[in-house]
Amino acid sequence: MTSHVYTRSRIGIVGSGIAGSSAAYFVQQELGAEVCVFEAAAHVGGRIQERTIAGVMVEQGASLFHSSNRYLVHFVEMLGLHQQSTDATGTFGIWNGTSFDLTSSPSALLTKMKMLLRYGPTLLRVQQLVKNMVTRLTQIYARQEQGQAFSTPEALFKALDLYTLTQQQSDKYFRASNISQRFLIEFVNGASRNNYGQDSSINALVNLVSLAGAGMAGGSLYSVREGNNHVCQGLLRASNAIVRTDCRVQQITRVSDTNGEGWELLLDSGETERFDAVIVATPFEGARITVDERNLSSTADIKRAYQTTHVTLVVGSLNPMYFGKKTHGEIPDDILTQENPNIPFSSIGIVGNKDQPTSTLYKLFSRKPLEETILTDLFAERKQIEQWQWQAYPVLTPTTLWPPFQLSKGLYYINAMESAVSTMETEIIASRNVVNLLKQESES
Repeated sequence: MTSHVYTRSRIGIVGSGIAGSSAAYFVQQELGAEVCVFEAAAHVGGRIQERTIAGVMVEQGASLFHSSNRYLVHFVEMLGLHQQSTDATGTFGIWNGTSFDLTSSPSALLTKMKMLLRYGPTLLRVQQLVKNMVTRLTQIYARQEQGQAFSTPEALFKALDLYTLTQQQSDKYFRASNISQRFLIEFVNGASRNNYGQDSSINALVNLVSLAGAGMAGGSLYSVREGNNHVCQGLLRASNAIVRTDCRVQQITRVSDTNGEGWELLLDSGETERFDAVIVATPFEGARITVDERNLSSTADIKRAYQTTHVTLVVGSLNPMYFGKKTHGEIPDDILTQENPNIPFSSIGIVGNKDQPTSTLYKLFSRKPLEETILTDLFAERKQIEQWQWQAYPVLTPTTLWPPFQLSKGLYYINAMESAVSTMETEIIASRNVVNLLKQESES
């Protein structure tokens, strides 16, 4: 991309996660402007953070991306990072609370045969639905390269012929598409509980995205060997942004004086900074930022409920008897679950030390904290444990109440995208859209 200098010479960005860091990069590439990024935490990355346990680096949040995610694939290569494929021999099982409905094989061919035997033609229909969604979604890259932009997420998804999917519950959509109840209960719920901590009442678009991440669209799944946070760090370096950590923005105010129109940021320290435009790249729901602007969009103040996800890391070994097995080796590497209130966890997966049966590192997602009695039942041995909770994603049930990308003239909101779908790649798509909007406004 070629850098151009327009009238907006100083851009403030609130948040340094994948949305804020990619926005900083796109601003530099498209506008050549000075960029200042404000991060309330002591480190950059937003919700993308890693921690090390038992010598293994573990992603606290999103960990994988799909080969169709062109921005992430490009960024990893551009920044000299390394993408690594997921374990092709890893196995998964779908747990119903008393037994496994399906257990995969280390052989991809045998797994496909087992799934065809269990789900029949439904499997092929689902794969086609997911591939069609991916084809429509990836049209956005050419549109954005041409400079197209949309003031609202609704307009973006309507242009891609995806909006109707955001307005349907997944379970109703799949039934209408002649997808079997068995597949819906087992696989669709299993994937959405693992990826979003929610069941098939979430909108159809996000569940199709979830199924793409489960391999239903073909392609490959990758992780960043160095950690996803290195993508954020690298993009901020590439943008030449001024980055201020431990620096929370309290208020955003429109100002108009002899220097023209702009926006003023009030920081926790009492300091103020003025910018020609401001991009908010963090969810308003958790940021505690007030906006002082009379001409704010009528939908700008929409507050969304967020799904609380509890994460438990355990170094040790699972209890085979809990899963009706005799040996540790009979337990699948990744365990998905049906929507069943008697199952205390949403998913369990091996994230390290797979070759060490008594010191394997497991990552568990749940909607509630896993109490000591549950962990005692689940694990035959525990050498180390870490737990935390975070508001990972909005509650993604269908809704027409979405905040816009453009809140006011010169004020933009990347995380409006999360009302419909929440992934690293879709946040980057939203950030490119916002920068295209800013560029259009700068040229007008």
